Amino acid sequence: MWTAGQFETHPRAGYQATVHSGQWTRYREGAGERLGEQAGEQLGPVTARSGRLTAEGHQLGRARHRERDRVGYRYQRHRLGRRRVDVEPGVERVDEPFVADERAMLEGFLDWNRRTLLVKCEGLTGDQLAQQAVPPSTLSLLGLVRHVTDVERTWFRFRFGGERVEPVHGPPDVAFGEVDPAHAEQDITLLVAEWDAARRAVAGLALDHIFVSPRWGELSLRWAYHHMNGEYCRHNGHADLLRQRIDGTTGT
Repeated sequence: MWTAGQFETHPRAGYQATVHSGQWTRYREGAGERLGEQAGEQLGPVTARSGRLTAEGHQLGRARHRERDRVGYRYQRHRLGRRRVDVEPGVERVDEPFVADERAMLEGFLDWNRRTLLVKCEGLTGDQLAQQAVPPSTLSLLGLVRHVTDVERTWFRFRFGGERVEPVHGPPDVAFGEVDPAHAEQDITLLVAEWDAARRAVAGLALDHIFVSPRWGELSLRWAYHHMNGEYCRHNGHADLLRQRIDGTTGT
């Protein structure tokens, strides 16, 4: 005999249900949380003996199929947005060399500035990273991550490296405006991967290597390093303000 609160696998794969006051109440597989509980969502009547859906319950289930899928998608995005993002366990920054050749110093400063942006993102959830915390600005930490991913790719790989690559996130308004908390960890992973790809793209080029821009004319790789350091310094300043507004954290 089935009793209230008893579990059984629902006929639709990927869900569990419980017989609760003569109704099926949907549960997400592998978790003890009801899906749509606040809305009182139920899958339909069950028979008292077998715990299986009656014909009426099956008909109701089919009618609600698409809506259940939409609810499940919203729930999953909500759940991912609230989870802390694994930025990189214990982000470490290495000081630039204090005595070295020009290339080593430029790369050292850039790597410090790159990882500073990760420090500002460390320990936050997807929702917090996507928060536009300094209105009326539309900037967010996640938007900054997405933006500099494309800037890295454009300067080092496309322009100086000559690779046929497209922007990952598109124009700046898209990178900043179309952030998704559920994709926060993926976006940060893409940025870190882009750093490695950028290093490889210009590793064999001299600082005097020239890219001819249709807009600005001749530009050296040396200039590009200085430009990218300035890009990160500017946006890390934005990140300072955003992080402090989100949870009060300050520091370099």
